Amino acid sequence: LVWDVMGLVLIAYDCVMVPMDLLDPGENAFTTFVAWVIRCFWTLNMVLSFLVGFMRDDGMVEMRPHRVARHYCLTWLPLDAFVVGFDWAELFLGFSNNLNKVGTTLRGLRMVRTVRLFRLLKAPEITNKLAEYMPVSEQLGLVATIVKIMLFFLWMAHVFACLWYRVGVEMRVVSSESWIDSEGVDGMDLANRFSICFYWSLAAFSGDAVILPYNLGERIFTSAVLFLAFVVSASVVGGITTSMTRLQIINSERSSKLAVLRRFLVDHGISRPLAVRVQRNAQHAMAEQKAKAPESSVELLTIISTPVLMEVHFEIHSRVLLAHPFMLAYNDINPAGMRKVCHQGISMLSLHSKDILFSDMEVSETPRMFFVISGRFCYQQNKKN
Repeated sequence: LVWDVMGLVLIAYDCVMVPMDLLDPGENAFTTFVAWVIRCFWTLNMVLSFLVGFMRDDGMVEMRPHRVARHYCLTWLPLDAFVVGFDWAELFLGFSNNLNKVGTTLRGLRMVRTVRLFRLLKAPEITNKLAEYMPVSEQLGLVATIVKIMLFFLWMAHVFACLWYRVGVEMRVVSSESWIDSEGVDGMDLANRFSICFYWSLAAFSGDAVILPYNLGERIFTSAVLFLAFVVSASVVGGITTSMTRLQIINSERSSKLAVLRRFLVDHGISRPLAVRVQRNAQHAMAEQKAKAPESSVELLTIISTPVLMEVHFEIHSRVLLAHPFMLAYNDINPAGMRKVCHQGISMLSLHSKDILFSDMEVSETPRMFFVISGRFCYQQNKKN
Protein backbone atom coordinates (compact mmCIF):
# COMPACT_ATOMS: atom_id res chain seq x y z
CA LEU A 1 0.00 0.00 0.00
CA VAL A 2 2.80 2.45 0.92
CA TRP A 3 4.67 1.53 -2.26
CA ASP A 4 1.60 2.27 -4.39
CA VAL A 5 1.09 5.62 -2.66
CA MET A 6 4.73 6.53 -3.35
CA GLY A 7 4.24 5.64 -7.01
CA LEU A 8 1.13 7.80 -7.21
CA VAL A 9 2.98 10.74 -5.60
CA LEU A 10 5.83 10.44 -8.10
CA ILE A 11 3.38 10.32 -11.00
CA ALA A 12 1.72 13.49 -9.68
CA TYR A 13 5.15 15.13 -9.39
CA ASP A 14 5.92 14.30 -13.03
CA CYS A 15 2.53 15.67 -14.12
CA VAL A 16 3.49 19.03 -12.61
CA MET A 17 7.20 19.23 -13.35
CA VAL A 18 7.38 17.78 -16.87
CA PRO A 19 5.27 20.60 -18.38
CA MET A 20 7.24 23.08 -16.24
CA ASP A 21 10.36 22.20 -18.25
CA LEU A 22 8.86 24.30 -21.05
CA LEU A 23 9.41 27.40 -18.90
CA ASP A 24 13.16 26.71 -18.57
CA PRO A 25 13.16 26.51 -14.75
CA GLY A 26 16.76 25.33 -14.53
CA GLU A 27 18.18 22.57 -12.35
CA ASN A 28 18.73 22.69 -8.60
CA ALA A 29 19.63 20.27 -5.84
CA PHE A 30 16.00 19.35 -5.12
CA THR A 31 15.03 18.54 -8.72
CA THR A 32 18.25 16.57 -9.21
CA PHE A 33 17.57 14.55 -6.04
CA VAL A 34 13.95 13.82 -7.04
CA ALA A 35 15.07 12.81 -10.53
CA TRP A 36 17.37 10.20 -8.98
CA VAL A 37 14.56 9.02 -6.68
CA ILE A 38 12.25 8.60 -9.69
CA ARG A 39 14.84 6.62 -11.67
CA CYS A 40 15.68 4.32 -8.77
CA PHE A 41 12.05 3.86 -7.67
CA TRP A 42 10.70 2.81 -11.07
CA THR A 43 13.76 0.66 -11.82
CA LEU A 44 13.27 -1.16 -8.51
CA ASN A 45 9.54 -1.34 -9.23
CA MET A 46 10.30 -3.30 -12.41
CA VAL A 47 12.28 -5.86 -10.40
CA LEU A 48 9.64 -6.14 -7.66
CA SER A 49 6.85 -6.56 -10.21
CA PHE A 50 8.31 -9.99 -11.05
CA LEU A 51 7.83 -10.98 -7.39
CA VAL A 52 4.40 -9.51 -6.59
CA GLY A 53 1.37 -11.69 -7.25
CA PHE A 54 -1.74 -10.63 -9.12
CA MET A 55 -5.47 -11.22 -8.79
CA ARG A 56 -6.85 -13.83 -11.17
CA ASP A 57 -10.31 -13.66 -12.72
CA ASP A 58 -11.63 -16.17 -10.19
CA GLY A 59 -10.63 -13.85 -7.32
CA MET A 60 -7.62 -15.92 -6.19
CA VAL A 61 -4.12 -14.47 -5.86
CA GLU A 62 -1.58 -15.98 -8.25
CA MET A 63 1.86 -16.29 -6.63
CA ARG A 64 3.62 -18.87 -8.84
CA PRO A 65 6.79 -17.12 -10.09
CA HIS A 66 6.53 -18.16 -13.74
CA ARG A 67 2.87 -17.10 -13.93
CA VAL A 68 3.63 -13.78 -12.22
CA ALA A 69 6.54 -13.09 -14.60
CA ARG A 70 4.46 -14.01 -17.65
CA HIS A 71 1.59 -11.78 -16.54
CA TYR A 72 3.91 -8.81 -15.98
CA CYS A 73 5.66 -9.33 -19.33
CA LEU A 74 2.31 -9.28 -21.12
CA THR A 75 0.92 -6.23 -19.29
CA TRP A 76 3.13 -3.47 -17.87
CA LEU A 77 6.70 -4.56 -18.67
CA PRO A 78 6.87 -2.97 -22.18
CA LEU A 79 5.68 0.40 -20.88
CA ASP A 80 7.91 0.27 -17.79
CA ALA A 81 10.99 -0.69 -19.82
CA PHE A 82 10.27 2.06 -22.35
CA VAL A 83 9.84 4.82 -19.74
CA VAL A 84 12.65 3.68 -17.42
CA GLY A 85 14.97 3.42 -20.41
CA PHE A 86 14.25 7.05 -21.26
CA ASP A 87 14.81 8.01 -17.61
CA TRP A 88 18.36 6.70 -17.79
CA ALA A 89 18.78 8.18 -21.28
CA GLU A 90 18.01 11.57 -19.72
CA LEU A 91 20.93 11.04 -17.36
CA PHE A 92 23.20 10.28 -20.33
CA LEU A 93 22.04 13.42 -22.15
CA GLY A 94 22.72 15.47 -19.03
CA PHE A 95 26.29 14.17 -18.87
CA SER A 96 26.81 14.93 -22.56
CA ASN A 97 26.34 18.69 -22.11
CA ASN A 98 30.03 19.24 -22.71
CA LEU A 99 29.92 17.32 -25.98
CA ASN A 100 26.87 18.96 -27.59
CA LYS A 101 25.31 22.33 -28.00
CA VAL A 102 23.43 23.35 -24.89
CA GLY A 103 20.26 24.28 -26.78
CA THR A 104 20.11 20.95 -28.58
CA THR A 105 20.69 19.05 -25.36
CA LEU A 106 17.95 20.94 -23.51
CA ARG A 107 15.46 20.18 -26.27
CA GLY A 108 16.48 16.53 -26.09
CA LEU A 109 15.98 16.50 -22.34
CA ARG A 110 12.49 17.95 -22.74
CA MET A 111 11.58 15.24 -25.25
CA VAL A 112 12.94 12.53 -22.94
CA ARG A 113 11.14 13.85 -19.86
CA THR A 114 7.86 14.04 -21.75
CA VAL A 115 7.93 10.24 -21.95
CA ARG A 116 7.41 10.15 -18.16
CA LEU A 117 3.79 11.20 -18.69
CA PHE A 118 3.11 7.73 -20.10
CA ARG A 119 3.11 6.62 -16.46
CA LEU A 120 -0.30 8.27 -16.20
CA LEU A 121 -1.59 5.04 -17.75
CA LYS A 122 -0.71 3.29 -14.48
CA ALA A 123 -2.52 5.81 -12.28
CA PRO A 124 -6.01 4.22 -12.63
CA GLU A 125 -4.64 0.81 -11.61
CA ILE A 126 -2.95 2.28 -8.54
CA THR A 127 -6.04 4.24 -7.50
CA ASN A 128 -8.18 1.11 -7.91
CA LYS A 129 -5.83 -0.78 -5.59
CA LEU A 130 -6.03 2.00 -3.03
CA ALA A 131 -9.84 1.96 -3.30
CA GLU A 132 -9.83 -1.77 -2.52
CA TYR A 133 -7.76 -1.18 0.62
CA MET A 134 -9.68 1.93 1.74
CA PRO A 135 -13.42 1.54 1.01
CA VAL A 136 -15.38 4.76 1.54
CA SER A 137 -19.02 5.76 1.76
CA GLU A 138 -20.95 6.94 -1.28
CA GLN A 139 -20.88 10.57 -0.10
CA LEU A 140 -17.12 10.54 0.39
CA GLY A 141 -16.71 8.82 -2.96
CA LEU A 142 -18.69 11.60 -4.66
CA VAL A 143 -16.57 14.24 -2.92
CA ALA A 144 -13.44 12.42 -4.12
CA THR A 145 -14.85 12.43 -7.65
CA ILE A 146 -15.41 16.19 -7.51
CA VAL A 147 -11.87 16.73 -6.22
CA LYS A 148 -10.49 14.51 -8.99
CA ILE A 149 -12.36 16.50 -11.66
CA MET A 150 -11.10 19.79 -10.25
CA LEU A 151 -7.51 18.51 -10.13
CA PHE A 152 -7.80 17.40 -13.76
CA PHE A 153 -9.08 20.86 -14.68
CA LEU A 154 -6.15 22.54 -12.92
CA TRP A 155 -3.69 20.17 -14.57
CA MET A 156 -5.07 20.95 -18.03
CA ALA A 157 -4.77 24.67 -17.29
CA HIS A 158 -1.20 24.05 -16.09
CA VAL A 159 -0.28 22.22 -19.32
CA PHE A 160 -1.81 24.93 -21.53
CA ALA A 161 0.03 27.63 -19.55
CA CYS A 162 3.41 25.96 -20.05
CA LEU A 163 2.73 25.34 -23.74
CA TRP A 164 1.69 29.00 -24.20
CA TYR A 165 5.05 30.18 -22.91
CA ARG A 166 6.97 27.75 -25.11
CA VAL A 167 4.98 28.79 -28.19
CA GLY A 168 5.89 32.42 -27.52
CA VAL A 169 9.59 31.57 -27.14
CA GLU A 170 9.76 29.45 -30.29
CA MET A 171 7.72 31.84 -32.44
CA ARG A 172 9.92 34.74 -31.41
CA VAL A 173 12.74 33.06 -33.33
CA VAL A 174 10.82 33.01 -36.64
CA SER A 175 8.74 36.17 -36.15
CA SER A 176 9.63 39.76 -35.38
CA GLU A 177 7.13 40.05 -32.52
CA SER A 178 5.66 37.81 -29.84
CA TRP A 179 3.44 38.08 -26.82
CA ILE A 180 6.52 37.59 -24.63
CA ASP A 181 8.01 40.87 -25.92
CA SER A 182 4.73 42.75 -25.56
CA GLU A 183 4.25 41.62 -21.95
CA GLY A 184 7.91 42.06 -20.98
CA VAL A 185 8.15 38.51 -19.66
CA ASP A 186 11.78 37.98 -20.64
CA GLY A 187 13.39 39.42 -17.53
CA MET A 188 10.95 37.94 -15.03
CA ASP A 189 11.67 35.07 -12.68
CA LEU A 190 10.00 31.66 -12.95
CA ALA A 191 7.14 32.44 -10.54
CA ASN A 192 6.07 35.59 -12.43
CA ARG A 193 6.36 33.92 -15.83
CA PHE A 194 4.26 30.99 -14.72
CA SER A 195 1.63 33.17 -13.00
CA ILE A 196 1.11 35.21 -16.18
CA CYS A 197 0.80 32.07 -18.32
CA PHE A 198 -1.52 30.36 -15.82
CA TYR A 199 -3.70 33.46 -15.69
CA TRP A 200 -3.95 33.39 -19.50
CA SER A 201 -4.81 29.67 -19.41
CA LEU A 202 -7.62 30.08 -16.84
CA ALA A 203 -9.01 33.00 -18.86
CA ALA A 204 -8.96 30.80 -21.98
CA PHE A 205 -11.19 28.26 -20.22
CA SER A 206 -13.78 31.02 -19.82
CA GLY A 207 -13.45 31.93 -23.50
CA ASP A 208 -11.44 35.12 -22.98
CA ALA A 209 -7.97 35.78 -24.46
CA VAL A 210 -6.49 38.29 -21.99
CA ILE A 211 -3.13 38.24 -23.82
CA LEU A 212 -3.42 38.76 -27.56
CA PRO A 213 -1.39 36.60 -29.98
CA TYR A 214 1.03 38.53 -32.22
CA ASN A 215 1.89 36.04 -34.98
CA LEU A 216 0.40 33.18 -36.93
CA GLY A 217 1.69 30.41 -34.66
CA GLU A 218 0.34 32.07 -31.53
CA ARG A 219 -3.03 32.67 -33.19
CA ILE A 220 -3.31 29.03 -34.25
CA PHE A 221 -2.37 27.83 -30.76
CA THR A 222 -4.80 30.25 -29.10
CA SER A 223 -7.64 29.10 -31.37
CA ALA A 224 -6.90 25.44 -30.61
CA VAL A 225 -6.76 26.10 -26.86
CA LEU A 226 -10.04 28.03 -26.89
CA PHE A 227 -11.76 25.14 -28.67
CA LEU A 228 -10.29 22.48 -26.37
CA ALA A 229 -11.02 24.63 -23.32
CA PHE A 230 -14.68 24.79 -24.35
CA VAL A 231 -14.88 20.99 -24.58
CA VAL A 232 -12.97 20.41 -21.32
CA SER A 233 -14.98 23.06 -19.44
CA ALA A 234 -18.26 21.49 -20.55
CA SER A 235 -17.08 18.06 -19.39
CA VAL A 236 -15.83 19.41 -16.05
CA VAL A 237 -19.03 21.34 -15.35
CA GLY A 238 -21.14 18.32 -16.31
CA GLY A 239 -19.18 15.97 -14.05
CA ILE A 240 -19.26 18.32 -11.05
CA THR A 241 -22.97 19.01 -11.56
CA THR A 242 -23.77 15.29 -11.68
CA SER A 243 -21.82 14.58 -8.48
CA MET A 244 -23.29 17.57 -6.63
CA THR A 245 -26.80 16.56 -7.68
CA ARG A 246 -26.24 13.05 -6.39
CA LEU A 247 -24.96 14.42 -3.08
CA GLN A 248 -28.04 16.61 -2.74
CA ILE A 249 -30.31 13.66 -3.52
CA ILE A 250 -28.66 11.56 -0.80
CA ASN A 251 -28.99 14.34 1.77
CA SER A 252 -32.58 15.13 0.76
CA GLU A 253 -33.55 11.44 1.04
CA ARG A 254 -32.33 11.41 4.63
CA SER A 255 -34.21 14.62 5.47
CA SER A 256 -37.41 13.42 3.78
CA LYS A 257 -37.33 10.12 5.66
CA LEU A 258 -37.03 11.94 8.99
CA ALA A 259 -39.83 14.32 7.97
CA VAL A 260 -42.14 11.40 7.14
CA LEU A 261 -41.32 9.77 10.48
CA ARG A 262 -42.11 12.99 12.40
CA ARG A 263 -45.41 13.34 10.52
CA PHE A 264 -46.33 9.75 11.41
CA LEU A 265 -45.58 10.31 15.11
CA VAL A 266 -47.64 13.50 15.19
CA ASP A 267 -50.60 12.01 13.29
CA HIS A 268 -50.82 9.06 15.68
CA GLY A 269 -50.48 11.12 18.83
CA ILE A 270 -47.26 9.52 20.07
CA SER A 271 -46.10 11.03 23.37
CA ARG A 272 -43.16 13.39 23.21
CA PRO A 273 -40.66 11.25 25.21
CA LEU A 274 -41.36 8.20 23.04
CA ALA A 275 -41.29 10.29 19.84
CA VAL A 276 -37.86 11.62 20.76
CA ARG A 277 -36.63 8.06 21.40
CA VAL A 278 -38.00 6.88 18.05
CA GLN A 279 -36.35 9.73 16.14
CA ARG A 280 -33.00 9.25 17.86
CA ASN A 281 -33.21 5.52 17.22
CA ALA A 282 -33.91 6.16 13.53
CA GLN A 283 -31.02 8.63 13.29
CA HIS A 284 -28.73 6.09 14.96
CA ALA A 285 -29.84 3.39 12.51
CA MET A 286 -29.19 5.67 9.52
CA ALA A 287 -25.77 6.54 10.90
CA GLU A 288 -24.99 2.83 11.21
CA GLN A 289 -26.08 2.23 7.63
CA LYS A 290 -23.93 5.14 6.48
CA ALA A 291 -20.90 3.77 8.32
CA LYS A 292 -21.47 0.18 7.16
CA ALA A 293 -23.62 -0.43 4.11
CA PRO A 294 -26.24 -3.13 4.81
CA GLU A 295 -26.22 -6.18 2.57
CA SER A 296 -29.70 -5.37 1.27
CA SER A 297 -28.41 -2.16 -0.32
CA VAL A 298 -25.74 -3.95 -2.39
CA GLU A 299 -27.51 -5.14 -5.54
CA LEU A 300 -24.55 -7.07 -6.97
CA LEU A 301 -24.53 -9.46 -4.00
CA THR A 302 -27.84 -10.86 -5.27
CA ILE A 303 -26.32 -12.06 -8.56
CA ILE A 304 -23.06 -13.65 -7.42
CA SER A 305 -22.91 -17.42 -6.93
CA THR A 306 -24.13 -18.94 -3.66
CA PRO A 307 -20.78 -20.57 -2.71
CA VAL A 308 -18.98 -17.23 -3.11
CA LEU A 309 -21.70 -15.47 -1.09
CA MET A 310 -21.30 -18.09 1.65
CA GLU A 311 -17.57 -17.31 1.79
CA VAL A 312 -18.41 -13.60 2.08
CA HIS A 313 -20.79 -14.26 4.96
CA PHE A 314 -18.22 -16.49 6.66
CA GLU A 315 -15.57 -13.75 6.40
CA ILE A 316 -18.01 -11.23 7.88
CA HIS A 317 -19.49 -13.23 10.75
CA SER A 318 -16.82 -15.79 11.68
CA ARG A 319 -14.57 -13.23 13.36
CA VAL A 320 -17.39 -12.68 15.89
CA LEU A 321 -18.82 -16.19 16.18
CA LEU A 322 -15.48 -17.99 16.55
CA ALA A 323 -14.81 -16.08 19.76
CA HIS A 324 -17.27 -18.55 21.37
CA PRO A 325 -15.59 -21.87 22.31
CA PHE A 326 -18.46 -23.97 20.99
CA MET A 327 -18.46 -22.21 17.61
CA LEU A 328 -14.70 -22.55 17.37
CA ALA A 329 -14.89 -26.29 18.04
CA TYR A 330 -17.80 -26.71 15.63
CA ASN A 331 -15.84 -24.97 12.90
CA ASP A 332 -12.93 -27.39 13.42
CA ILE A 333 -15.23 -30.40 13.17
CA ASN A 334 -17.59 -29.19 10.42
CA PRO A 335 -16.28 -26.19 8.42
CA ALA A 336 -19.01 -26.55 5.79
CA GLY A 337 -21.70 -26.50 8.47
CA MET A 338 -20.18 -23.40 10.04
CA ARG A 339 -20.29 -21.65 6.67
CA LYS A 340 -23.94 -22.60 6.32
CA VAL A 341 -24.65 -21.14 9.77
CA CYS A 342 -22.97 -17.87 8.78
CA HIS A 343 -24.89 -17.86 5.50
CA GLN A 344 -28.41 -18.67 6.72
CA GLY A 345 -28.54 -18.34 10.50
CA ILE A 346 -27.24 -14.83 11.12
CA SER A 347 -29.23 -11.61 11.30
CA MET A 348 -28.08 -8.16 12.35
CA LEU A 349 -29.91 -6.17 15.01
CA SER A 350 -29.28 -2.50 15.74
CA LEU A 351 -30.21 -1.16 19.17
CA HIS A 352 -30.23 2.32 20.62
CA SER A 353 -29.34 3.37 24.13
CA LYS A 354 -31.88 2.16 26.76
CA ASP A 355 -33.59 -0.22 24.31
CA ILE A 356 -34.84 -3.46 25.95
CA LEU A 357 -33.66 -6.58 24.11
CA PHE A 358 -35.53 -9.12 26.23
CA SER A 359 -37.39 -9.17 29.56
CA ASP A 360 -37.69 -11.47 32.54
CA MET A 361 -39.69 -14.67 31.99
CA GLU A 362 -39.69 -14.07 28.24
CA VAL A 363 -39.42 -17.23 26.13
CA SER A 364 -38.45 -16.78 22.50
CA GLU A 365 -40.37 -18.78 19.91
CA THR A 366 -37.09 -19.39 18.09
CA PRO A 367 -33.98 -20.07 20.20
CA ARG A 368 -31.37 -17.38 19.59
CA MET A 369 -27.87 -16.35 20.67
CA PHE A 370 -26.78 -12.73 20.83
CA PHE A 371 -23.22 -11.61 20.05
CA VAL A 372 -22.31 -8.03 20.84
CA ILE A 373 -20.34 -6.43 17.99
CA SER A 374 -20.13 -2.94 19.44
CA GLY A 375 -21.43 -1.31 22.62
CA ARG A 376 -22.41 -3.25 25.73
CA PHE A 377 -25.38 -4.93 27.41
CA CYS A 378 -26.60 -4.10 30.87
CA TYR A 379 -28.49 -6.88 32.72
CA GLN A 380 -30.94 -5.70 35.35
CA GLN A 381 -33.05 -7.78 37.71
CA ASN A 382 -36.18 -6.39 39.35
CA LYS A 383 -36.12 -6.45 43.15
CA LYS A 384 -38.73 -8.70 44.72
CA ASN A 385 -40.87 -7.44 47.57
